[in-house]
Amino acid sequence: MARPLGGQHPTWVINLWTSLVTQGGVSFSGVQRVLNILGESMGVPVPIVDYATGRSWLLRLGLDAVNRPLEKAPDWI
Repeated sequence: MARPLGGQHPTWVINLWTSLVTQGGVSFSGVQRVLNILGESMGVPVPIVDYATGRSWLLRLGLDAVNRPLEKAPDWI
């Protein structure tokens, strides 16, 4: 399982955690319960992710979105 450089959680966990919050509307504390249910039903061990860790992932995604250069629109003066 691939992990980001210096990270302790696999990328699939990071992707699933952030998707559950941003697209699924699951609360930070509810994400771990959902991951536990998915892991038990599929027989896959899911690492425990603290809500503060998930929050930092979301903050990094937001910072990346803010720092991206804006696309120049043709209708600007």
